[in-house]
Amino acid sequence: EVALPAIIVTDVKRAMALIAASFYDFLQNKLKTLALTGTKGKTTSAYFAKAILDKMNGGKTALLSTAQTTLDGKNYFKSELTTPESLDLLEMMAKALTNGMTHLVMEVSSQAYKTERVYGLTFDVGVFLNISPDHIGPVEHPTLEDYFYCKRQLLKNSRYFVANSEMNHFAIIKEEL
Repeated sequence: EVALPAIIVTDVKRAMALIAASFYDFLQNKLKTLALTGTKGKTTSAYFAKAILDKMNGGKTALLSTAQTTLDGKNYFKSELTTPESLDLLEMMAKALTNGMTHLVMEVSSQAYKTERVYGLTFDVGVFLNISPDHIGPVEHPTLEDYFYCKRQLLKNSRYFVANSEMNHFAIIKEEL
């Protein structure tokens, strides 16, 4: 037998998110964060929000979107996932801070909540744009209820929350506010 230190967890994804936050000394709390979710319009809304914030803060807004990522407000690279895995996400937040960014606009997919990529994060502002049954199937969400539940987690993990009152199922969101 070899006696080695070990951490035994029941949920690897949640543990990874919490360890990553701790490893990066909870630097994500130093960024003002705006998180967007919805079936359609996340990327366009993220770019609009970044442009507005850049006018206010002199170009100090990082962006994580389905299309591109920028951690310094100038150099963009192709995103691998709409919402990065927790370790990558926390590393990107740390790099954004190192690069002098004060704000972060990011898209948060339903898969980010389903697979615990954003576990333990609280966003300053969460925005829910809309919902439609585009991601229902064996690969993503088995039912609309599962998909909608994952999307609504942003409501519970945001200090302030904005929702489109004209969206389908808004009454359910309103009940949870």
